[in-house]
Amino acid sequence: MATKDGRHVLVFNGAIYNFQDLRAELEPRGHSFHTHCDTEVLLAALVEWGAAALPKLRGMFAFAWWDSLEKRLFMARDPDLTSLF
Repeated sequence: MATKDGRHVLVFNGAIYNFQDLRAELEPRGHSFHTHCDTEVLLAALVEWGAAALPKLRGMFAFAWWDSLEKRLFMARDPDLTSLF
C-alpha cells in the first residue's frame, strides 16, 4: 500500500488488532481513510509517528516501510513473533 503522493510505501503481513483505536487517534490529526483495513491505519501511523508507532501496535505482524523522499527503509516485526518457532 502507498500514500496518495507515493512517498511512503508499506509491505505488510499480519494483523493489527487495535487498528480501530489507532484510526480514531489518527483521524483528528488529519488522516483520512478510504478502506476499513489495518494496513492503511498502520501506514498512517508510521507516517505520523515513525518508529514511535511500534509501542502502540498490538498484533502479529511484520512489515517494511519505504520513504522514497528520504531513501529510508524501516523494517519491524512484532516482539511475540519468535514465540511461534
